Amino acid sequence: MKVLLNAAFFLEIVKMLFFTYGKTDAIKLKIRSKDSTLLRPFLVSLSDVDNVHISKNVFIHAGLVLRILGDCQLFIGEGTYIGPNTHISGTQGEIIIGKKVMIADNVLVSTAAHKYRDVLRPIKDQGYESKGNIIICDGSWIGVGSIIMSGVRVGKNSVVGANSVVTHDIPPFSVAAGSPARIIKRYDTTEKRWLDTRS
Repeated sequence: MKVLLNAAFFLEIVKMLFFTYGKTDAIKLKIRSKDSTLLRPFLVSLSDVDNVHISKNVFIHAGLVLRILGDCQLFIGEGTYIGPNTHISGTQGEIIIGKKVMIADNVLVSTAAHKYRDVLRPIKDQGYESKGNIIICDGSWIGVGSIIMSGVRVGKNSVVGANSVVTHDIPPFSVAAGSPARIIKRYDTTEKRWLDTRS
C-alpha cells in the first residue's frame, strides 16, 4: 500500500514537471503538503514556500492558480476542500481559510487589487494595494464563481451564494448573495431558526 501511495505521489510530481506553470514552486508546495491532496495546479508562483501553510486532510482540486507573493501569508485549515480552477492571490497581509471550509469551482480569493489613482500612468504600472486580510472562517461554504475581496471576513458556518462578490464582512451563520453580496438569511440563535432578511 505504501509503495502505491509513493508511486501516486511521484506520478503527481511528474505531471507537475510537464504540465504546470511555475513547476518548481508547485513541486515544493506538493512536497510540503504530503498530508493533503494537491491535484495538478495550473500555476503556482510563490515568493517563499514558507509563506504557505496547508494543514492535514486538505483537498485542492486540479487547475489551482496560486500567487502568494511579497510578504503575503496563506493559511488553509484542516479538512478544507478547494474546488477546480480556484484562484488565490495576494501580495501582502494574510489569507486565512479555516477548517472544513468548502470552496466551489472558479472562485477568486484575492487581497491584491491594482492601484488606479494616478490618471497620468497606466494602471499596469501603478502596482498593487490591499484593503486588508481575508478571513474565511471555519465551516463556511463559498459558492461557485464567487469573488472574495480584500479586507473581508466570512463568518463561521456562513454561505456565500454562487457568483457573488463579497466586499464587506459576512456575519456568522448567515447566507449572502449578489453583487455586491448582501445578507439574505441569518440564523437567530435565540429563536433557533433561520430568518429571511429580505424586505
